[in-house]
Amino acid sequence: MNQYIFNCYFRNGLTIASVANFHEVLIEPADSHTKKALLEGYEYVEKGNVHIHLNGEIIGNIGHMSDLFWHAFYDEYIVHDKFGGISHVRDNQQEFTLQIWKPNINNNQFELEELIEKIIYGCSIKLGLHFKIAKFDSFQKDKGNANYYSLELNDISQERTLMQYFNFANYTQIGRHKYLAYYQVIEFFYIRATKTFKGHKIKEIDIVKHILTATNKDDEIKQWLSSQKQLLEYYTIEHLRYPSIIPINLQEDIINIITKRIYSIRCSLVHSKETPENTNFIPNLNDEILDKEVPLIQFIALKVIENSNLI
Repeated sequence: MNQYIFNCYFRNGLTIASVANFHEVLIEPADSHTKKALLEGYEYVEKGNVHIHLNGEIIGNIGHMSDLFWHAFYDEYIVHDKFGGISHVRDNQQEFTLQIWKPNINNNQFELEELIEKIIYGCSIKLGLHFKIAKFDSFQKDKGNANYYSLELNDISQERTLMQYFNFANYTQIGRHKYLAYYQVIEFFYIRATKTFKGHKIKEIDIVKHILTATNKDDEIKQWLSSQKQLLEYYTIEHLRYPSIIPINLQEDIINIITKRIYSIRCSLVHSKETPENTNFIPNLNDEILDKEVPLIQFIALKVIENSNLI
């Protein structure tokens, strides 16, 4: 069978291969302890496994990748050069998959995803092994470049804590963590900004707006939005599925709109109270849309740091 057959009949999502009641999903250790507990050796690796039981019967396993998964997602592991050569961009021998063959799941996607989360949760609380659902990243297929850079520093003093919050966003690839790290740059000035409203009854969003108004300029934001076509298109459209994402209207008070957008997304990330569908951003469910929100708050947080003396 060629790759098109595998893609059509055996891929069941971005990282799941399925056939009949057999399902296999790409996962990875979430920390070094889990990786060391299941991978023996350094150059020549021997892999351990985790057997999954239900009512005394084995229904799954975490361990070696099956041939089915390897062939179904083969094109994610290799890249072709213009001469027909093949280079491997991922090492499948180092990766883990979760295989499930629970009879009554078949192709019920909701039950399958729920069972995957339950197994990852069980491994964490009962075995002390922490896993996360892995993703294929198309960027890994891009050819690397040995670029040379030069960094010129200035003598302007900047608060170390602010830079620590800002830099922490680079420690993770998870959009929701990046977003909250950049938001903390803004929130850092909460107490300082509150003093401006002494004696007045205000809401938290009013403090956020005060901080953004003092450190950001409409013209700079418009210039940034217009710097790339995709930025302008994305941030100005209405997201019907996500009420917390407020579209930016360039003809209105931009700072006010961005304040509402940032604050509502922040609340959707921080709070997990039961709400109507798509009100809160749930892990592994809204990640793609959250990744698109990161550039805006990164730009705003940068301006907060650069102009913090104005708060």
